[in-house]
Amino acid sequence: MNLSGLKIRYYFTKDGSEGLNTIIDWAQIGAANITTSLGSVTGTNADTYVEIGFTSGAGSLLAGGQTGDIPAAYSQG
Repeated sequence: MNLSGLKIRYYFTKDGSEGLNTIIDWAQIGAANITTSLGSVTGTNADTYVEIGFTSGAGSLLAGGQTGDIPAAYSQG
């Protein structure tokens, strides 16, 4: 599977009303190969989601494979 066609969403409830920023300092497949976006959601048990995607430089993932660690941090403001 080509990773550039994959999106992963994580839903959560944020603290406060300030905006959020996503920070990915490094990843095993290269931080430059990771994309992030934040969004708002209603009608669920969460109010925010982060979507993680991949550029074409991330390559492909074989069945049973993994991307390795993708640590993400969030800051308000």
